[in-house]
Amino acid sequence: MADYYGYCRSNYFRVKDLEQFKKVCDQFYLEFIVDEDDNNKVGFIVNHECGLPDNIEVMNEIYLNELEDESFELYDENKYENVFDIISEMLEDDEVMIINHIGNMKMRYLCGFASAYNNKGDHIYLDLHDIYEKSKTIGKNITRCEY
Repeated sequence: MADYYGYCRSNYFRVKDLEQFKKVCDQFYLEFIVDEDDNNKVGFIVNHECGLPDNIEVMNEIYLNELEDESFELYDENKYENVFDIISEMLEDDEVMIINHIGNMKMRYLCGFASAYNNKGDHIYLDLHDIYEKSKTIGKNITRCEY
């Protein structure tokens, strides 16, 4: 089986607590970045083959059982699904965090999504695979971009 490679980056946004944001980036293997034009805006990149961090439940298990890392702050699995839910609460008012993710498995298939979050709990999600359903409006012979 081929390996999956996923990459991700965010836009730049302002957070309420810079040190807490950096801590979350460290815990979830996100590369902290700063806007060159506005040092008050930050973001993150996932630029390693592991792709996006797992959901909160899996991350908690990894840190408790596999890594036995007591310095990792456990997050409420009933409140947070993923790291983006955590970061979204850190956003300053009227800031929007945009996340673009792309991935592939030896070009057998490509995937991608974009999502947007604010600090009020609002969330928008777009997936590249949505094109298959949308393309039915312009024709009926549709094949997938796979294998």
